[in-house]
Amino acid sequence: MKKRILAILLAVLLAIPSFAVAPGAADKTAIGFASPAIPAEEGKSIDLTVYSVELEPGAEAAEVTAWEYEGKEITSFTPENAGVYTLTAKCGEAEKTVYVVAKKPKDKEYVIYYNGFDTEDDLKGLTKDRSAPNRIKVENAELLIDATGYDMVRVTLPEWLGDFGDYSITAKVRMTDELNDTRWNSICYRANGTSYPFYHMCVRKTCGKGSGVEFALRTPKNAWDVQDSGTHKVNQTGEKYYEYNVQAKGDVIIHSIDGNRIIYNDMQKEYKTGCIGLISNYSVMHVDYIRVALQLSVPEIEVPETLIRPSAQVDNITNALANVAELRDAASVSVLGDAHCVILKTDGTDVFAADGSKVCALPEVFDTIGNTVIPVFGCETKAAVDGVISAVKKQRIADATVLSADASILAYARGKQPLLRGVIDLRGKYDHVLTYEETVEARALINGSDVKTGLFDAAC
Repeated sequence: MKKRILAILLAVLLAIPSFAVAPGAADKTAIGFASPAIPAEEGKSIDLTVYSVELEPGAEAAEVTAWEYEGKEITSFTPENAGVYTLTAKCGEAEKTVYVVAKKPKDKEYVIYYNGFDTEDDLKGLTKDRSAPNRIKVENAELLIDATGYDMVRVTLPEWLGDFGDYSITAKVRMTDELNDTRWNSICYRANGTSYPFYHMCVRKTCGKGSGVEFALRTPKNAWDVQDSGTHKVNQTGEKYYEYNVQAKGDVIIHSIDGNRIIYNDMQKEYKTGCIGLISNYSVMHVDYIRVALQLSVPEIEVPETLIRPSAQVDNITNALANVAELRDAASVSVLGDAHCVILKTDGTDVFAADGSKVCALPEVFDTIGNTVIPVFGCETKAAVDGVISAVKKQRIADATVLSADASILAYARGKQPLLRGVIDLRGKYDHVLTYEETVEARALINGSDVKTGLFDAAC
């Protein structure tokens, strides 16, 4: 009897492997919709059976039923040299183009496109602006986009790059013959349709002043929606090249010039993929080269140690600095434990609560509120700003915000101390739910004030 039981158990154990389920799409490495690529090294074989493919943005990755290369069905692929190879992933009735992007072992980036504009032949595959095709040419090993007398002249890189949306774009650029110092050129990306919408990194001749560098959307209505702005270290000169860089991965983008990170934006993005181009505005854009590489990780920025790190723990908000208290009276200063920021008023000498009661002398503000809450100083005069700057300079951690309804006060504060945060007070301008047009107007007011934040009435 025991032998029969053991025999039955052994038979069951031996039979189990025949019932094992093959790994599904969920168990495989998903190739993203906005980055339809497999990074590789030249000479090294890729097992294609370990990949699934995202056919639509945000959709569950689909099982690949067959892979094809140059019309032949394959299960593995070996790139002979560094470069881009086009494969087709078939998922039942659906299919998607997937690119194997191979690099040399010593290379740091997986480059999907490079153009050094050495000869006119380098314009093959590019799409010239239909309104001014003769304004785009190669001369002296530069791409010239001549927009003198034109609002915008654009050249678009090969159309297949529009399959991507997660990429790092680097271009070496200079500007000449500008109509005035506010003229600009840009890298546009995630471009959809024949002209717009698209995002772009706009760089003005005076990129070292005010909103000299912008992250903007050209909307489906053919209007600008400037969503973020910043300032480079210096203005441009016509003789010098500047290296522009856009890093885009999902909802996160970074704009940099010569390694100086100027804009970081992680707002939700409506457009996830699209073509890449170069635009010149009332000037001549000189492009030494452009390089597009895979952006495999979400780009990040380092937070300087000179900035305050709030200690309040609040889980139901997205922005870590969004829990803001307004000090109603002097006694309330003792209950700021859950606040990341506190709104105060100052005349440059003393600090006041909303009811007008004095809280402390301005130089003593950090001793009074502590060093884990960021003070937001309501300033109505330049003297008030001067007092704030003097106070924060005396602190080991020089971090504060200036709040004002007057854009000139904010510009004065940011001009004297760029490390100051800025908030424009729009409570007196809007007192109702905003229309789309008013939202665009408000964003323009915020960016036009060289700040990142607007304060609205709750009714908005």
